[in-house]
Amino acid sequence: MPISSKEALKRIGERLQADSSLYIPSPLTQPRRACVALILRWHSKRPDLIPQATSAAYPPKTIQEFFELPWVKEDDQGHAELLFMQRATRSGDRWSGHVAYIGGKNEAGETDLDTVTREVQEESGLDLASDAFLQLGRLDDREVISTYNKQLMMILIPFVFLQVVPCTPPMDLEKDEVASVAWIPLDFFLSPIPNERVCYAEESLTPRVLQGWRRKLLRPLLGGVSFPAIDLPIDKHPDMTISLGGDNTSSHRRFRLWGLTLAMTRDLIQLTGQADLPFVALVAGTPRYSRQDIGMWIKCIALVSLWTRSSSSLSKSQQQAQWEKAYYGSLRPGLVMAMVARVVVLAMGVSWLRRRFH
Repeated sequence: MPISSKEALKRIGERLQADSSLYIPSPLTQPRRACVALILRWHSKRPDLIPQATSAAYPPKTIQEFFELPWVKEDDQGHAELLFMQRATRSGDRWSGHVAYIGGKNEAGETDLDTVTREVQEESGLDLASDAFLQLGRLDDREVISTYNKQLMMILIPFVFLQVVPCTPPMDLEKDEVASVAWIPLDFFLSPIPNERVCYAEESLTPRVLQGWRRKLLRPLLGGVSFPAIDLPIDKHPDMTISLGGDNTSSHRRFRLWGLTLAMTRDLIQLTGQADLPFVALVAGTPRYSRQDIGMWIKCIALVSLWTRSSSSLSKSQQQAQWEKAYYGSLRPGLVMAMVARVVVLAMGVSWLRRRFH
């Protein structure tokens, strides 16, 4: 039976404050780092307790002190929520309209904490350095690898913050970056995901650098890939969605969670210690390929790559990250091997036909 979102929030906070996450330093050849904020809050259903928000433990410095606040401790009707944003629609932007966590790339001389604090304030107006928020910790750093040439693009650092005041400070969304934001109940990730919300995000396997006739030639040969995805329930909780209006209004659009944001959400939910959650199992699903031989080659190459550098000393989350790195790093070699195998089979077929009819 799933635990309550209050218990889940407490376990997440205690685990983050007790454990140290994996830190990956940036190599000199690629100093780019990007930081995002996973922001949690307790949505109280007891307004009568809010006047007692200020107490001797305010502002709380630990997750234990937070749960001693009256509007949290005595409220059994509320629920925990997680903040997502939908990127603004921009021509030529690959991530246009995607669901993500608020954040961005670092600037010269910044620490990771400096970066996430600045980016969140610029894009949402929330001041993570204020007494309204408590930094719980950070998830494991992630290497973002180009599937085209296997080069390191950046290190991604996910911070986790908790809103420790009953009312969220006013938000001022940056219209050029953010179309809307939504608070999603943590219960959604702790319960079975409704079938109508389980879907796939489709991408072409044809390299983006190829254009014109070469792209048209390769597209039917390579086909596409579909990644596990989930449509977040913003239609069920319209009061938890903040939109800008105008062309970027997103309240009528779906909040489709997939890719790195989905993986980071899984890492957060796994901190609850709940085994066999349907959400976690869904995220662990492998992509679907319209050309099955390509998927086979990618998986085989990834398994070989993982076998040569696997380590039993890694945590479960680190093993997952290592597998994902090996898998998506094998995308280009898998495509090449699939094309080579097709050429070999075609050549063998042509040779056989020549011998058969001559």
